[in-house]
Amino acid sequence: MLTKEEYEKRYAENQRLSGHGPEVKTHLPCPFCAAPEFLVYPLWPPDEHYKALSDGAVCKECGRGWRAILKVTENSTAVTFEQTKGDDPPPYVNYIPRAVNS
Repeated sequence: MLTKEEYEKRYAENQRLSGHGPEVKTHLPCPFCAAPEFLVYPLWPPDEHYKALSDGAVCKECGRGWRAILKVTENSTAVTFEQTKGDDPPPYVNYIPRAVNS
């Protein structure tokens, strides 16, 4: 298991954007182990962005799953995250609750 410092360094190294203009994509590392390319999603259009986050992903490296729960209104977007699969997260990832039915 990584230390908190190793995790933070690896996460920073593996988080990136690619493309230009409306083709920009976010490359999100695994929120549990910071493995690269956990979830790659477009920033535009918003519907595709929201769908990718809501569908979530499962890490090929640590086997943990994650998804976002989005509440979009006319004036705001609220986001919460939940773990959907896999072992309990490392202690430094204590902000992601486990899904009730996982």
